[in-house]
Amino acid sequence: MRARRRGMSLVEVMVVIAIILTLTAVLSIGIWSIYEGARADTTMLTMGRLGQQIEVARLRLRRPLSESAGLEGLGIEVPLDDWGHRIELNVPGRGGGPYELVSFGADGQPGGEGRDADLVWEPQG
Repeated sequence: MRARRRGMSLVEVMVVIAIILTLTAVLSIGIWSIYEGARADTTMLTMGRLGQQIEVARLRLRRPLSESAGLEGLGIEVPLDDWGHRIELNVPGRGGGPYELVSFGADGQPGGEGRDADLVWEPQG
């Protein structure tokens, strides 16, 4: 009579490891895209909060914005976007508003697509 085999063969262990690595790769790609989307969302929230600070400063100082004075001229500390780049103030805004706030995305350069795309925030109304 033959003895019963216990455990798994080397081939079976390698197949299990290959399946685990494949699942890990697929999941990490999905998680990374969610993470990048969250960075853009966080940057837009930061620009919205900065817009509120600008409005309070405009009311307090009773003078129009100027790009040359920048945020420092309003007494506002310039925050960084979620990629570590400065958020820019443009006066007037491209959409006809009094100003706009711009983050140049992950690469920190104007233009781009995907995670490198520019994020623009303008005041409503």
